[in-house]
Amino acid sequence: MNNMTRETDFESVEPADEGDDLARLALLSPLDYDRVRDGEAKRRGVRVSTLDNEVKRLRAGADEEEPSAGSKLDDPEHWPQPVDGADLLDRLTHAVRKHVILPGGAAEAVALWIVHSHAHDTAAISPILAVTSPTPECGKTTLLTLLLALVRRPLPASNITAAAVFRAVEKWSPTLVIDEADTFLKNNDELRGVLNSGHNKRTAFVIRTTGEDHEPRAFRTWAPKAIALIGSLSPTLESRAVHVELRRICDGETVEPLRGDIPRSSGNRAAHADADRLR
Repeated sequence: MNNMTRETDFESVEPADEGDDLARLALLSPLDYDRVRDGEAKRRGVRVSTLDNEVKRLRAGADEEEPSAGSKLDDPEHWPQPVDGADLLDRLTHAVRKHVILPGGAAEAVALWIVHSHAHDTAAISPILAVTSPTPECGKTTLLTLLLALVRRPLPASNITAAAVFRAVEKWSPTLVIDEADTFLKNNDELRGVLNSGHNKRTAFVIRTTGEDHEPRAFRTWAPKAIALIGSLSPTLESRAVHVELRRICDGETVEPLRGDIPRSSGNRAAHADADRLR
């Protein structure tokens, strides 16, 4: 009778989907998991060490998975011939002006920032490219889509956490291309702090504890970053940014639609034109 009672009680507390429930535990931080592990093991009728091993296995599997965006972070092919810096900047400026309405000098600034993404490791300071507009439908996403074809190792995101920023930078050394920032950045002090930290190469690190032993580890935040939003950045981010404000097309103005087959030749030229060639 006692055995039957124990079996019935055990079945009554089993989660409907054991795999999903364990996956939820694997997503907890080490500190949060430590708080619930005894109760969760008791609820399942297993030893704590058994639950620990299963959660550790799931975490290891998640670390090995490559997100689709990260798996595509390939360096562009270098242009086979020597690159003339002035000609490259002219081509990039023309490509930008063709697709979005910009204030004077902004297309040239975007062109220089694209080249900066390719020569980033030679720089000491990394300004954010801030793409803003007062209203929707001014071309922000169009400009960011163009950047994805021209910058070095682009990683697009329409929402991102502070931890995802420094882990992505540490793992892939990407150019972060962040859209829709007005929907998640304003009240996120931690994310703003991580983005701020990537401005100066010497101080572009954040410290976090990792693993079950909470060992401190430094994560790099040194990466080119383009951020698009309606409105404006916070003062600390704005002071670290090259600001490009877009507007809607007026009567009589025209731009070319951005097709899916964006030519990448200028990006390949920029990859070849390292800092020495552009001096």
